[in-house]
Amino acid sequence: MPTQKKIVAGTLATAVLLWIGGTYGVEALEMGIPKAQATTDLNQVFTSMTVTLAVVVTAVNLLGFITFPILEVLLNPRFFLELHGANEVVIHQIWQVSREIMNIIFAFMLVVGACLTVVTAKKDIISRFAIKFVLGVILVNFSWFFPRVILDVGHVLAATIYKLPDLVSTTCRYYDINGIIQTPCKYPYDFRFFDKAAAIAKAAGGPASLGYECPLETVCYRVQALANNTNTAPGILSGLIFNHGKLPDLAKVPNFNGGGMPATDPLDQISFFLMFLLNTVFLISLSVALTLALIAMMVAFIIRIPVLWLTIAFMPFMFLGYVVGDLMGNFNTMKIFKKFVAAAFLPAIVAIPFTVGFIVLNAIAFSAPVGSAIILADSQGRFLPGIDNLWIVLWQITTILIIWKGFFMALSIDSMYEEATKGIRSMGANLGSFVTHLPLNIPFIPGAKEGGKQTYMSAGQAMTAAGGLSNLSRQGRLLEGDAVKNMLTGGRSGGVEAAEQNIRNSGEVYDRIKAAAGGRGDMQKVAEEMRKLSGSLSGLSPEKQAEALQRALKNTGISLNPAQIQELTNALHPGGDGSGRGRAGSGNTPPAGGAGRPPAASP
Repeated sequence: MPTQKKIVAGTLATAVLLWIGGTYGVEALEMGIPKAQATTDLNQVFTSMTVTLAVVVTAVNLLGFITFPILEVLLNPRFFLELHGANEVVIHQIWQVSREIMNIIFAFMLVVGACLTVVTAKKDIISRFAIKFVLGVILVNFSWFFPRVILDVGHVLAATIYKLPDLVSTTCRYYDINGIIQTPCKYPYDFRFFDKAAAIAKAAGGPASLGYECPLETVCYRVQALANNTNTAPGILSGLIFNHGKLPDLAKVPNFNGGGMPATDPLDQISFFLMFLLNTVFLISLSVALTLALIAMMVAFIIRIPVLWLTIAFMPFMFLGYVVGDLMGNFNTMKIFKKFVAAAFLPAIVAIPFTVGFIVLNAIAFSAPVGSAIILADSQGRFLPGIDNLWIVLWQITTILIIWKGFFMALSIDSMYEEATKGIRSMGANLGSFVTHLPLNIPFIPGAKEGGKQTYMSAGQAMTAAGGLSNLSRQGRLLEGDAVKNMLTGGRSGGVEAAEQNIRNSGEVYDRIKAAAGGRGDMQKVAEEMRKLSGSLSGLSPEKQAEALQRALKNTGISLNPAQIQELTNALHPGGDGSGRGRAGSGNTPPAGGAGRPPAASP
């Protein structure tokens, strides 16, 4: 039932539309699309956006394929043992030097402790440190052996966890590109990238004639059947990433036109493109989450190698912290042992969510939907290659979350790994925001005509224009023809005039600009606020931006003197600080043999 607010809002909206039509003519409100011209314009827009999305999808997928074989090796417990064996002699030599230094320190501590006991005639030192001191002197000579025992325990524990699928007889299955369950899963090997992959992809008989699969022209590999009841890190990783995570299929977008004739009607073009866009955004979101998780894992396990080497080589110093304890403060050398233990057990901790997720996905994702979830199986449509209903979508997302959340939870074993991968997690958030807001930048909404030519606004521009009209109404300027026309044309009426209107329509930003300019004349504060309008002032030089501000302040009683204008212009330059020192804010480089020009004076 209509409320009073809705009736008032509808009446005002109708009045505004009637006024615009009467002021500028009905053509200002026309949303019609001339067929020939619109088709050409929309084709250009769609082609440009399609190319951008294709580049993003390909780049993300390529990074995932490059990271996959590296991570497969890093997760294998045998890799570090073999690598350590090749460098064991050097590390052992460093350990020997560390042990000798630590024995000298212990001898010095014994002398100092004895002297303090004699001088002070107190036994507090002996009763407090004696037992730890004796144990430290003995154990420091065994500090080469017990790290190896701990490392072996960590690797055995990881191998045991990876054997869980074998113990419960888990068979790896996956959905192929047609949505049909296949078994056994695929295990990729013998990767080829870039020029080598391009040569295979362009082979006369196709990649299959050479025994390869090429999801991208820059990536090719051979596949073999993944053994049932797989019980190794590479096998589990391949099952999760390559088969359940569908890494090879995340660069494929369905053809929603079904291979029919290309759409020529603009509305049909928009319909096809929106389906393509939404599907591709979903695909990119999954690709980004999967690829960034792989990159984060690779970074963490690469860092683990030097951490293990350094902590093993300098393990004797651990006992200094063991004896002295908290007296060392932030330099407590017991941290060496804690870092070593975290690195030694990192593969086992990561193995837990991966293995459990692998078992659960194979047990549930490929079974018939339970009664309460029949609606998901009946909700059909080509979401992604091989994903034809919401039941499969549910488990595709679950796979990504297991990999993403499971791994980052495992990193909490040590803050060092969390800090090392924090940037990757924030990158994922930024990319996710970029992908989410991408549809807002597509100019497909017909707008007002300019010079007899149809213009288009993106959803973001339409939202900005709506906000601008709201600001005009709040300022009591809704009946100003030039301001409304600027809003209708999406701010494209050109140059300084459009910038002036955008400044005036910026609401609270405009109020802060007036306060800063009219008080002490703080041009730094004015420039700071104007930078918040960079999207509205893009394309204008700092000089033109300063001119637009002057015009926007014209009827407010605030005027800027030449020195203030110069200071504002300098501050608006990239890196400028308002000191008059030029574009970079660091001074113009004087010519050879000259002293350079003096900076402009500030008021």
